[in-house]
Amino acid sequence: MKAHNPSICLTSLCHWFGVTRQAYYKQKHQSAQQCIQESLIVDRILTIRKRHPSKGVRKLHDDLQPLFADLGMSMGRDALYAVLSRWSLLARPRRKRVRTTDSRHRYRLYADHYNGFVSSNVNQAWVADITYWSVAPGKFYYISLLTDAYSRMILGYTIADSLHADHCCGSGDGIVVVARDLNNAIASS
Repeated sequence: MKAHNPSICLTSLCHWFGVTRQAYYKQKHQSAQQCIQESLIVDRILTIRKRHPSKGVRKLHDDLQPLFADLGMSMGRDALYAVLSRWSLLARPRRKRVRTTDSRHRYRLYADHYNGFVSSNVNQAWVADITYWSVAPGKFYYISLLTDAYSRMILGYTIADSLHADHCCGSGDGIVVVARDLNNAIASS
């Protein structure tokens, strides 16, 4: 603000913002010192990340303790997290997901008749899908759904603890289909 209005004295500016001149100069000096320290920390982090690209904040904090001692400063884990965030150096978390699709198989691949199709009425296209619920580590329940593409109404479903074909297609009492005119219906999965 002083740079834009050189006619305003520093004492007046400090009075307007409720700080003393001493606090202003102290903050100005600390900002410059913090920038230098932060750049040294970032340089060391980049050196560490060359060898260990996914090292997290806690381990980096432990590795940087000798640097903090050399600089005569202390920095907590949360302050280091803020520095890493400011410089976009946070390690990306790994996706912890169960892989459920394996398209590399020896079975026949059917043509996709549904791609680009827009249904304008019910029972023109049905969509089948299988999804899972994790109920315990390593334990899943699988739900097979049959839905109408236009109304998104669930036409039928089965729940099973395995992906055997008889569970997915229904064993007589599984998926109940409520449809009348199926002459030109498209089924997609």
